[in-house]
Amino acid sequence: MKSTAAVLLAAVLLCVGCSSQTDGTARSDSDQAVIDAAESGGLSGSADDQIAVGHRICKSITTDGMSVNQSLGVLIGNGMSSQDASTMLTTSVREYCPDQLPDVLEELGN
Repeated sequence: MKSTAAVLLAAVLLCVGCSSQTDGTARSDSDQAVIDAAESGGLSGSADDQIAVGHRICKSITTDGMSVNQSLGVLIGNGMSSQDASTMLTTSVREYCPDQLPDVLEELGN
């Protein structure tokens, strides 16, 4: 049975690609890092959608109690390679919930 957090993360990932317009908005360095990780991992869609995925990853780990492996599984289940999913996850955590980074890296074995 999938946890609610996994379902919510998957729903956000499904929405990526719903809108693919570029609005030319200036982005923070953190947002741009997450956008770059998403695009290199094959997640298409608007920058706002990609940023939402990054925030949802942090929320799933910090608030919803998902493990790093569960979060990776959702990303991989939505078409990312394991390497790209790891990059997206660690980038999101580094940029949006950096206090969690040591635990995430430990769980990843880094």
